Amino acid sequence: MKLLPLVLAASALLLQGAIAQRGGGRGRNRETPAADVWRFLVKKYDKNNNRKITWEEYKRDKVKFQRFDKDKNGFLSKEDFKAEDGARNAGRRGGRGRARDRDPQKPDGPIAPRIGQKAPDFELPLAKSPKKTLKLSSFAGKKPVALIFGSYTLPPFVASAFRVRKLYSQYRSKVEFVFVYVREAHAIDSESPMGRIKLEDPMEDKERQHVAKTCAKKLKLSMPAVVDKLDDKIAKAYGGIPDRLYLIDKEGRISYAGGLGPEGFMPDELEDAIRELLEMKPVKRKEKTEEERPRRGGR
Repeated sequence: MKLLPLVLAASALLLQGAIAQRGGGRGRNRETPAADVWRFLVKKYDKNNNRKITWEEYKRDKVKFQRFDKDKNGFLSKEDFKAEDGARNAGRRGGRGRARDRDPQKPDGPIAPRIGQKAPDFELPLAKSPKKTLKLSSFAGKKPVALIFGSYTLPPFVASAFRVRKLYSQYRSKVEFVFVYVREAHAIDSESPMGRIKLEDPMEDKERQHVAKTCAKKLKLSMPAVVDKLDDKIAKAYGGIPDRLYLIDKEGRISYAGGLGPEGFMPDELEDAIRELLEMKPVKRKEKTEEERPRRGGR
């Protein structure tokens, strides 16, 4: 009988491991090791295969080049990225942890539109056809509009794509859905690279356009997708970085304003808001256990 507690403890550990393997744990949200960043850069930019990257080879972003060049010798090498991992570890030991996203509803961040306010209008190019645009106000008086803000390098957003697809499939006849592609959350060349999608933060609108098109295709988001400009004007107007959900009624006013992502990105809440606006019966959902709830906060 004394063995029973040990057996139960071992079973619990195995179950936790299985959950992590399915993607429900924290694994996919860990920071990308600096060594992986180096491998990405050396494969793309080391033209003469000498395991060094000069500014003449990189020529992308001077600020990022200087940040990567930890020893300040004028070129990038493997040693710079060993130093990067050391700096990250030192930061964790010092209790710095992961910087949390500011809530745009608070005074120290841009003010996001609230329920009842007029939704900021926009006209943005379509991801599939950059020469064509979509204007938000063109839907006024016709259908409510669900806005989905996000980017390809935000692991929790990628993980939630299946739920967004389901909502679109179920309510597309009654609600317009628009995917608004915004600035990369965890690009490989950012200060906090994360997840399985390894791409650089776009430097031109055309480059972001290409990434947005790829994201929509890979995540099977068949709703219209538009791309915010590099000045992030629309994302800032909605507090849409890193991701966020909105529902706009036919009069063009905010009917539902989701919380700041990733923690506040909740498709179930959007569905409840849609059904309430359309005067449909609410959905009855089984309450999730602690193991079933998604862990959206990264490390």
